[in-house]
Amino acid sequence: MFKTHYGLLGLMFLTSTASAVDFESRTRFELEGAQNVAEGYAQKLEFQIRPELHWFMEDNSEITVIGRARWDLEDRLEPGAPIQDEISQWDRRYTMGNHGDAELRELYYKRRFEQSYLTIGKQQVVWGTADGLRVLDVVNPFSFREFLLEDFDEARIPIWMVNYIHSINYTTDLQFLFIPDQTFNDFPDGDGAAIPEYQITTPRFNPAIPSGIAGVNVEGLKRPSTSLANADIGLRLATRLNTVDFTLNYLYQYDDIPVSYRRIDSSSGQPILDLWQEYERIHILGSTLSTDLSSTVVLRYELGLIHDRRILTESITTNDGILTTDELSYVLGLDWSGISDTLLSMQLFQSVLADDAPDLVRDKTDSTLTFAVNRRFLHDTLTVDFLVLHNLNDHDELYQAEIQYALYDGINIWLGADVFSGHKNGLLGQFNNTDRIIAGVEWYW
Repeated sequence: MFKTHYGLLGLMFLTSTASAVDFESRTRFELEGAQNVAEGYAQKLEFQIRPELHWFMEDNSEITVIGRARWDLEDRLEPGAPIQDEISQWDRRYTMGNHGDAELRELYYKRRFEQSYLTIGKQQVVWGTADGLRVLDVVNPFSFREFLLEDFDEARIPIWMVNYIHSINYTTDLQFLFIPDQTFNDFPDGDGAAIPEYQITTPRFNPAIPSGIAGVNVEGLKRPSTSLANADIGLRLATRLNTVDFTLNYLYQYDDIPVSYRRIDSSSGQPILDLWQEYERIHILGSTLSTDLSSTVVLRYELGLIHDRRILTESITTNDGILTTDELSYVLGLDWSGISDTLLSMQLFQSVLADDAPDLVRDKTDSTLTFAVNRRFLHDTLTVDFLVLHNLNDHDELYQAEIQYALYDGINIWLGADVFSGHKNGLLGQFNNTDRIIAGVEWYW
């Protein structure tokens, strides 16, 4: 159900005294197909249209509207109609049968003052620039419809917020976020009989059912109330000192991943397992840094200290199967551009828990290495990208390769492959049977 008409009315009120002096529009069409080569079937055949409108006003303000409609003839990513329990009523997609949906991606009013910018509406805010995995890029929730395979700009879910940036001086900005929108990570589901192609099955996020249980009572997903007291708050200080870009970040939010609680109820004389999911508050204190070590080498880090992270345990005899602890997550990256039109990047991701327990579903320290190559040819009309993620704990991998060519002005074509490897219990290895090749074309004006 759409409730965006309230947002439209609000933007109309904000701009009632302003007159548009310029108008821009852009429409993008995309057709992409994917073939599951591990099992030998068509995974998706999706057509997408994305209209985009911009109005520029005389008073240094603008309105942006971006929509998206898509139709997937295969219906394997979200079989049937998506349930969207994780999504607030303000952000839910309008479903068109089992194969299509439409949504308002972004709708915001932006006003520039002397030393400040104010953006109100449905939007994306990006903190952090790590490749493949995220540390601080958690202001907006994500869609895992295609797990980690979509571009982050596509997977990120725009939400309603107030975004205020004040320039303290030429090199330093202070950002404040107020986010009343309670939309969380959207995991693939659907009301059809088939299992979604990228349904999360790893024990890291799905608690096991203990033996000897007479029955299971699933209580479902518990969402926080829509009170303004439950809004998320964010602060970010960004500055540049000579060749060093540095930020300090703070986010007080409901964790976008629900906690899976378990409890045995023996009041009926038989052990019944109660299962429910609940969103919990966390504090995130973070920082990013990027600096040029030379004309061809860039060193960067991104770290986040999370207070009161909930981690699943295999035992449910204490704390409803949950360990509450602090977590330090960081990425250390090195980029090299010593070859013309080429960028090589290496990253180390680590997540370190402050506490340990013998029955945790993950190791106290979890590490992932990434390696990426970007190479441009033919005056930047041909681009080759390669990315590999390797988890050192589960010994599983994801390989992504893509070749994209600008056929004409406004027309791009691409061919790629996504390959998983590893044990089914691993975060990456769980999708070992979803290896695919993809091909697509987009045109826009």
